[in-house]
Amino acid sequence: MTVLARTNFQGKRILVAVDDALLAAMLTVDLADLGFATVDVVRSLEAALQSARSLHPDVLLLDLHLAGGHVDAFSTYVSIPLVLISDDPASSSGLGLSVPVMSKPFTPAALEDALARVVLSISGG
Repeated sequence: MTVLARTNFQGKRILVAVDDALLAAMLTVDLADLGFATVDVVRSLEAALQSARSLHPDVLLLDLHLAGGHVDAFSTYVSIPLVLISDDPASSSGLGLSVPVMSKPFTPAALEDALARVVLSISGG
């Protein structure tokens, strides 16, 4: 049994920050299928900061390109567990963050696995 088979996402709130409308739509469906409540879908880092501060999600799914490489600055202002999405996962290595990074394109199983690692870390699992 994998990590993802043991993880319960019901009731977990997630903020999606991606600038690709098709990706956002697909993520919203996949996240709902997993049991997440998507609190907002935003298309800029500034909107992500604002939504994170006002909506207090459990997890932030953030496109590294959208953040302009400033994910470290984001994590300074808002303490929300992150899962990063990137066309080039190697670009996240210099950020000094130990968060899951999914390479585009990714499968629903990869999304589930990355989210499971974050949710388990939140719950101390």
